[in-house]
Amino acid sequence: MLKASMRVRFWGVRGSIPCPGPSTIRYGGNTPCIEVRCGDHVLIFDAGTGLRSLGIELLKDTSIRNVDIFITHCHLDHVSGLPFFTPFFRKDFRVRVWAGNLKPSNSIERVMRSLMSSGEPEACGPGEHELVRCDRATPWRSFHDHERHGVARSQP
Repeated sequence: MLKASMRVRFWGVRGSIPCPGPSTIRYGGNTPCIEVRCGDHVLIFDAGTGLRSLGIELLKDTSIRNVDIFITHCHLDHVSGLPFFTPFFRKDFRVRVWAGNLKPSNSIERVMRSLMSSGEPEACGPGEHELVRCDRATPWRSFHDHERHGVARSQP
């Protein structure tokens, strides 16, 4: 039996607004994003501005192609990195976004579509108004809602 090591890396720890610069060099200036790796499993907790840098690093590691992102809550500082997370837009990655704090009145997909909406009809092509819908066939990314305090289970 192989033993997989676990690694935790903080890509962002700031609240509300990113504040990179010399005064935040010790703890970083990006908003919340925590990476947990266990073998080839990558779990990301929150999608703050640190997610952009994490995405760039994931592109360099050809052994990682499946990523699960868990959103603790949908304040802007916890989701603002997703539009800049390159693996989310690549067909060679499978990205699943999970949230448990929105049901029954909303969904993580609806929140992210609203956040990532261009507002310009021509941005994605005729009849397409949302960045996440530019390519209609998107099996490599998905959104999942679950009840608060429930267990998230990935469906094959």
